[in-house]
Amino acid sequence: MSKLSSSNHTVERLVTHLERSGLIKGLGLSDEDIADAIWLTLQMGVVEIETVEEQSNSLESEDQVIINEIEETPISDLDSSETNSTVEVYEQKAINQDFESEETPKGLPFQVPAAPAIQNKLPIGRALRPLMRKVSSSTRTIIDAEATVNRIAEQNIWLPVTKPEPERWLDLELVVEESRSSFIWTETVDELQQLLQNHGAFRTVRVWSFSSTDCRYLELSRRRKGNQKSHYKHSYRELIHSNKRGLILIVSDCTSNIWQQNNIYECLHKLSNKLPTAIMQLFPERLWQSSQLGLGYKLQLSAFNPGVPNSKLVLPSLWEELETEQILKLPVVTLEAFSLAQWSKVLAGFGNTRTPGFVFELEFLKEQFAQVINQQSTNPESITDNSQEISVEELAEEVVDRFLATASPTAQKLAGLMAAAPVSLPVVNLIRR
Repeated sequence: MSKLSSSNHTVERLVTHLERSGLIKGLGLSDEDIADAIWLTLQMGVVEIETVEEQSNSLESEDQVIINEIEETPISDLDSSETNSTVEVYEQKAINQDFESEETPKGLPFQVPAAPAIQNKLPIGRALRPLMRKVSSSTRTIIDAEATVNRIAEQNIWLPVTKPEPERWLDLELVVEESRSSFIWTETVDELQQLLQNHGAFRTVRVWSFSSTDCRYLELSRRRKGNQKSHYKHSYRELIHSNKRGLILIVSDCTSNIWQQNNIYECLHKLSNKLPTAIMQLFPERLWQSSQLGLGYKLQLSAFNPGVPNSKLVLPSLWEELETEQILKLPVVTLEAFSLAQWSKVLAGFGNTRTPGFVFELEFLKEQFAQVINQQSTNPESITDNSQEISVEELAEEVVDRFLATASPTAQKLAGLMAAAPVSLPVVNLIRR
């Protein structure tokens, strides 16, 4: 009974303190809210205060020792040793500062709804409207009521007349690259996947992933939300649709090692000759040339027919001489609404619309990659890391200078705001909003 009465007394003291401080009226706390807060406190446990008590006891003992030493020391010695007294005062101040720094910081934590990684979902949905056209299904049929009634009235044949069922035009194959920097884009890719699946522009949406370390063969695995992927491997040829109604969208920043190998470009060349294929670049357009896309020529691409493969995309008149079989044309889009709108119109066959893209000469790429491999094999010392010779301060200054040289003013402002707290992607998205 004593324990029960003491606990009740503690709760009464807590409620009284909350009433005096005005928190109950200010926050609108009910009895259930206070009970939940007490339960959560019990679940979190009690803060260990033994170390604080030990420190306070040690501080009292040190103060007693200092007082005893002062009483035992003659006055002449105190006058001649001014440095010792100043040192003792400085040490006592430092101890107090350390003790204060270990106290629990004052403040009331609060919950904030997580900001979305893609903050322009509605404009993106509007930009994809040109892809919402419907075509006749080759397998499913529905009853044509008007034709059935006309045949009954004219021929007295009581049999239903069927017609192909309208269905969505394209089947989307969303391919996500998994690299060292992919953890930055995990939330963005998850929201993009959900947006495309719920948009209604595509008949089906399959999500794949491939690793940037698989430089020899482009092996795919099914991807789930949260960067989870299946252990079963699939060939990239499974992306090809025999009905010519597939669309391949590769999500990448084009900076990993796989984009420095010739195999990825050959696979993309085979896919783009069968189906429309595009790259969703996670970097803004001004940084495309600094990625491996800079190995190609940046041009404007257009199309006069809907759903044509990349090999039939129209180049500007001055670049028609590049029209050979060893040319890879890749439209490149971003998560901006304007970029997606232009690309959607080109994919839908709007002849008066153009979208940015890159044209790669496969023979030139093959020669360039072969030269790099030869240089690495003949001069391995040229690719060694020289960062050990640079001090930490110089390396930090170099990183900051590189960031300021390439980052936009918005990114620099965001970095300045994030400097006051540990970097967290949800907090970054919240500040962006």
